[in-house]
Amino acid sequence: MTDRIPWRTAVTLSLAALMLSAAPAALASGGQGADGGGAGGQGTAPAGCPAGSLCAYSGRNYTGKVTRLTGDSKDLTGNRDLAHVESLYNHGRSEVTVWEHREFKGRSVTLAPEHGQKELNKSFGHKFQSQRWGRTARG
Repeated sequence: MTDRIPWRTAVTLSLAALMLSAAPAALASGGQGADGGGAGGQGTAPAGCPAGSLCAYSGRNYTGKVTRLTGDSKDLTGNRDLAHVESLYNHGRSEVTVWEHREFKGRSVTLAPEHGQKELNKSFGHKFQSQRWGRTARG
């Protein structure tokens, strides 16, 4: 004699199993969970962002032209590609801080390794003029 499960219970259990199996795929593909929906978070590096780099994208959600930075820079004002940045990703081994003005001044954003911001806060001005690895915004 076999136990029978009511059909509603069977359907509910099947849906729950399906949702659990889909969650890792959504995270790996850069869904909301991979990056905290734009407020930062851990995830897989976006396309075009090589290991060891801070990648600045001209579009939101890591789209558009990508500019790769690897060293500290106290004055990036000559880099036209950084005149309008919509999203950032840190594919480096240490945290990186970017400042809105040269010489590490003004407002800043600090990203832990393998973290990014899918959409920079508009008050940041969609540009940054200096950046430094391995230190916090305290300078």
